Amino acid sequence: MGRNFRLFWAGETVSLFGSQITVLALPLAAISVLDAGAFELGLLGMTSYLPFLILALPAGIVTDRCRRRPLMIAANLVQAAAIGLIPLLVVLGELTLDRLLAAAFAAGAGRVFFELAYRSYLPSLVPTGQLTAANARLSSSESLAEVGGPAAGGWLVSALGAPFALLVDAVSFVVSTVTLGRIDAAEPQPGRPAQPARGVRAELADSFRFTFASPYLRAFLGEAATYNLFWQIVQTLLTLYAVQTLGLSPAALGLVLAVGSAGALLGAVLAGPLASRIGLGRTVVAAAVVGDAAPLVLPFVGPGPAAAVVLGAAFFVRGIGITGCNVHVMAIRQTVTPHRLLGRTVAAYQLVGYGVIPIGALAGGVLGQHLGLRPTLLLAVVGLLSTCLWLIFSPVRRASSLTEIAESIEREAEVVRHRRMG
Repeated sequence: MGRNFRLFWAGETVSLFGSQITVLALPLAAISVLDAGAFELGLLGMTSYLPFLILALPAGIVTDRCRRRPLMIAANLVQAAAIGLIPLLVVLGELTLDRLLAAAFAAGAGRVFFELAYRSYLPSLVPTGQLTAANARLSSSESLAEVGGPAAGGWLVSALGAPFALLVDAVSFVVSTVTLGRIDAAEPQPGRPAQPARGVRAELADSFRFTFASPYLRAFLGEAATYNLFWQIVQTLLTLYAVQTLGLSPAALGLVLAVGSAGALLGAVLAGPLASRIGLGRTVVAAAVVGDAAPLVLPFVGPGPAAAVVLGAAFFVRGIGITGCNVHVMAIRQTVTPHRLLGRTVAAYQLVGYGVIPIGALAGGVLGQHLGLRPTLLLAVVGLLSTCLWLIFSPVRRASSLTEIAESIEREAEVVRHRRMG
């Protein structure tokens, strides 16, 4: 990997650490400053991800028409300003639920543009043959951030208070912006629509048509949407459940998430060797099954010293499975999608896959308030078990390698070209 990828990787690693602190600190800020309950936390989670539902498709068009590095820089600065505003409002005594939701929405909007550009920009930095290795390194950084970020976040929340721990995330976006600014790789000229008169609607239709026509992308999208819906219910209630029902302190909760996320790091490390040993498809499916089944213990944990151990073990096993699956899924998606469609296709993918997250957050808040935390968590973790079926009944389980998938896509394209010529 060259210098430019290392800069990209370093900046994203710092930003990921900051964002993991916010994952813990933001709901704790709502609980400690605004006395938020399950419904308010549901609103917060919904608002944070609502931009994916509203902005994903137009952002995909923008991503395909603009250079992606400047777009990522702008998105980073928006997120830094939105997150940094929250502790400022606390100092001024002006933080309200409405303002917290507005800041969360603005940060989410920046995240939409960054993630679309980020996923589409990576193939410009590394050749196709190195995409799996590059995604594995980025996933390793994400896993390391999930290990160290929550632990640091728990300590910062205990030492400074939840709102002020958010400042670390704001600074991390600035660091990421600086590293992006130092990349000197020539980015390909943004593509232009072959038929400008077709308009935005036709371009968006292209992205959906390609996504749903591909058996790989269709299966990945179904799995991601189903998983994100049920997992967001868990995420929405987890902080409240851990602090109020299980009696964990913010520092203890941070350690639980850190220990659990060590499994994600292990999953990223093992993803490549395991695929080489048993095959790409078998690795993806097996990892998904492990990741889907591990959270089943969450609703049955009781208060006491053992709670942290059981939660940590469940998250550890989940991390191995989910990351081991995602490393390969991302590489396959980048391989089967033409460069000119990357931004729009990722946007279509995120509209559905991330668009269900605000629904899950709101559902978690409403169900948690009316059914109780444990029954709602039980419903969510049982729902998670169904998500691996999308992969089991897809062509990916039969694939032995990324090269085989690329060759099969090329053969299919060649058949289509011959039919058109004939």
